Amino acid sequence: VATIVLVTLAMTSPSMAHTGEGLAGGFAGGFMHPLLGPDHVAAMLAVHVEPFIETGNIGLRVGPLTSACKSFEIHVRGRSGHSARPHQALDPIPAAVSLTDLFYQLGPRSMDSRYPLSLTVASINAGHAFNAIPDHAIVRGTLRTIRLEDLEAVESRMWNVIRGVELATG
Repeated sequence: VATIVLVTLAMTSPSMAHTGEGLAGGFAGGFMHPLLGPDHVAAMLAVHVEPFIETGNIGLRVGPLTSACKSFEIHVRGRSGHSARPHQALDPIPAAVSLTDLFYQLGPRSMDSRYPLSLTVASINAGHAFNAIPDHAIVRGTLRTIRLEDLEAVESRMWNVIRGVELATG
């Protein structure tokens, strides 16, 4: 009796780890053979670069480490104007700053501290001139949690913050 073993080696870019879609996103992205699919995966090994482990050493961990991840991009719309007449504009920058400040307060006061959470605003972009109020701002970042339910809870709170800042700033 002959046994045939079919092995598929999946190579992906590190950016695939940041989609927040997990294994399903990888299959949809086409890195698994379309005829095999997830039903034929007996085991899976994830490899990642860890800058805190010295070269030549291997670190092992069973279970999730940073399993739930979502990127976000928020467009804050305003109305441009001249900095000498700010009352004629609707400045998106205070709203973007308020969002950032309130996002950073979500974790410590709304989540169980026994479970890791990382909410990072990595980029705020608005305007190009020193004397003009821009018409929009963009806030970008990532949200990471160990448990999927925490990711969903924080995302829901983020939407509440967005709606509240929208009401408060126009």
